[in-house]
Amino acid sequence: QTSDFYFRGMRRIDPQGNFRTMWTANDSLEIVRGPSSPIFGLGRIGGYVNFNPKTARLANTGQYLTAASGQVRLTYGSYDKKIMSAEVGGPVDIPFLNKKGGYHVYVYNEDSKSYKVNSFDKQKLVQGTLSFNLTDNLRVETGGVLQHSNGGLPGGINRTTVDTIGQLNYW
Repeated sequence: QTSDFYFRGMRRIDPQGNFRTMWTANDSLEIVRGPSSPIFGLGRIGGYVNFNPKTARLANTGQYLTAASGQVRLTYGSYDKKIMSAEVGGPVDIPFLNKKGGYHVYVYNEDSKSYKVNSFDKQKLVQGTLSFNLTDNLRVETGGVLQHSNGGLPGGINRTTVDTIGQLNYW
């Protein structure tokens, strides 16, 4: 059975192969098998998956970043594969409230072709988060995701090779 999709605990549109899930944009992933709790409302029998986006709060320690940091990744490959991703995060202090928090921005851009003719992957994603501790036991997070996806679906016409025509071999 298929599962429900959640983003930071909020129900998300079921992708059904229509857009790619950017695994690198997430800090953690919760996978729950079986029917979900009634608190989530009517859910699927296959359970649910909850994506938690990257934030300035470190998942393993619960502490916020103490300094701005970031990274850029470039990927080039066969069949015109071109991917660029970048992220930056850092601390945010609100002095008059004496509150600490952090921000994180993640950007992903792919413009690739494929082994198959007339197939392509064009993905753009911008994701930002802002987190603050209001008290020792209460944290507030907000953010947003903008995603535009073209391609990535199965289909297209396989490349014809000499072996395919001459030997009738199809891989």
